[in-house]
Amino acid sequence: IMLVLMPQALTAQQDNDTTARKNFLHSYWQSLINGNVDRTREKKFDVTFGIAPTYTQEGSIGIGGTMTGLYRMDKSDSITMPSNIILSASASLRGFYVVDAIGANYFPDRKGRLIYNVRFSRKNLDFWGIRFSQCASNPTGKYIRTQVKTDADYIYELGKGISIGTGLRINYALAGNISDPDYM
Repeated sequence: IMLVLMPQALTAQQDNDTTARKNFLHSYWQSLINGNVDRTREKKFDVTFGIAPTYTQEGSIGIGGTMTGLYRMDKSDSITMPSNIILSASASLRGFYVVDAIGANYFPDRKGRLIYNVRFSRKNLDFWGIRFSQCASNPTGKYIRTQVKTDADYIYELGKGISIGTGLRINYALAGNISDPDYM
């Protein structure tokens, strides 16, 4: 039999830590269950997040996370839907990573909106060739693709059912560390 004496301050600190952990887990669980409730009139920024392990054959084991947020530029506007943003990231042991920002921003006048998707990525990929015959007979080659991709649209409503807009598309990709350049 072992008798352990713990100072009162230490047990009080452990109780506080346990309570804080329980409060955090309860809050997180409630955000998952009630994530569809619009809290943008109560908060400046309503946030939910998640983290999970990932696996791909080329990228190996990794970790990924996402954060979603809802917000309003004009809290007194009860008609316009809330603006949203999704930030996600994933990284693996073999140097693979992807960072995304996706969202829609609704302006206070209820006429303008900005919809965007921005991605930065680095992927270790397999490559067999360009033609079908090459893919069927070549052994696997490898390369690293680094990419920056942006899609953005701004739309302005001129009148009922009539809108005008503009878009921006940027797609820059770089293939590097090609194991067999003859495949290209």
